[in-house]
Amino acid sequence: PYMDTTTFTDDGDLVTEDDQRRFRIRPRHILGWLLVGISLFAASAALGGSDSAAEAQSNDGVLFGAFARAEGGQTQIQAYEELERQLGTKLQVARTFSTWEDNLDNRLNNWVVDGDRQLFLSINPTRDNGNEVTWRSIANARPGSQIHNEMVELARDVRALGPNVWVSFHHEPEASDRVGFGDSNDFIAAWRAFHTVFEQQGANAEFVWTMTSFSFQVDTSDRRSAGKWYPGDAYVDYLGADPYNWNQCRNSRETWRELEEIITPFIEFGNQHPDKQLVLPEWGSAEGNPGSKAGWLDRASNFLQRPEIADKFAAVVYFHSEHQGSARCNWWLDSSTSSLNAARRIAQNPNFQRNNGSGQQAAPQSRQVVTVANAPSLTCTVRSTNGGDLVEWTDLGDRWDYNVRRDGSWVGRTSNDSLRNDGVRDGDYLVIARRAGVRIDTNCSRN
Repeated sequence: PYMDTTTFTDDGDLVTEDDQRRFRIRPRHILGWLLVGISLFAASAALGGSDSAAEAQSNDGVLFGAFARAEGGQTQIQAYEELERQLGTKLQVARTFSTWEDNLDNRLNNWVVDGDRQLFLSINPTRDNGNEVTWRSIANARPGSQIHNEMVELARDVRALGPNVWVSFHHEPEASDRVGFGDSNDFIAAWRAFHTVFEQQGANAEFVWTMTSFSFQVDTSDRRSAGKWYPGDAYVDYLGADPYNWNQCRNSRETWRELEEIITPFIEFGNQHPDKQLVLPEWGSAEGNPGSKAGWLDRASNFLQRPEIADKFAAVVYFHSEHQGSARCNWWLDSSTSSLNAARRIAQNPNFQRNNGSGQQAAPQSRQVVTVANAPSLTCTVRSTNGGDLVEWTDLGDRWDYNVRRDGSWVGRTSNDSLRNDGVRDGDYLVIARRAGVRIDTNCSRN
């Protein structure tokens, strides 16, 4: 739910029953969070394209990051903070997952950016009600259509987050549960359309094409073969693969495999695109026998530090969770003391951290905060009419755009001071006003 007026609220902190259904007890240090006030900000860096991509790829070392699943009542931010406490250092990359109607300019993503972590967004075209936004409908969306407007809104969210945000559009598209979205040609067309809208809106995005590691191992005639899903070098900044050491946790046919073995075909694919660096957007290992997972992580670390391998990779982002299809696939970095110690060795290794050429951590990038004194006053009301809810708000003047959400879901975008939601006469509304990177949120009262 949205909180008070002019606050960041939609932070992706929904905790599902699956998140809380655990196979072991894991103590957590839970922090309280209260965020009240004005949520206005302007990105301080210039909008990026190929220049920002070149700058991002100039960092020494392979950045170590993670996705940290929230559990037991945690917020997503608390999950990341707990993992960083366990590792004894800050994550260099934090991956977050969003769907089509999510507000990306949220508290979680701003926490990542403000802490000088690399933000890695994964955006899947699924609506809040579970309906699929097909790849062909994205590819065919024309300016002014609902789907195109939604892409514009996502791009503006990313632009507001500041410079150098990594974006993955619908990761692992070749997976069996993606069949309803279309075929590989539809995916490529959708990726290019999505990428084009982000460029047109000046979003500071670098696109990470993300496939399963298996897609690089199958025969090129296979429907899942990675090459069939590649949008082209002009539309991709980084190549990504998600490797896992299953060790029979999913089925008896999957034997223990070292990271080097799993990703060698991916590296060979990358050699065909020498100007693209590689990323592991997800990776992990089952626990195995006592000490086995720790050894697997140590060997993976040694492999990734080889000069000829480190030069190819930009980042490795661990999946700190269990496999959502089977709790037996225990990816958690703290699944054992030895595993956590191995993870600490990676996270604290200077070769897996960003530096400014001197071996020191780079200083956080500054972000201008608009004070209350500078904030225009925005109020909003809703009244029911025969046609549906009419949402009306303060007209802030020229060059302001307004995004309207109802119960957290996208309703529409306009430059006017009102919007009718046809056929709907209930719900809580939020209006987001934007101009030149500045944002104001306000909840609407109902008359």
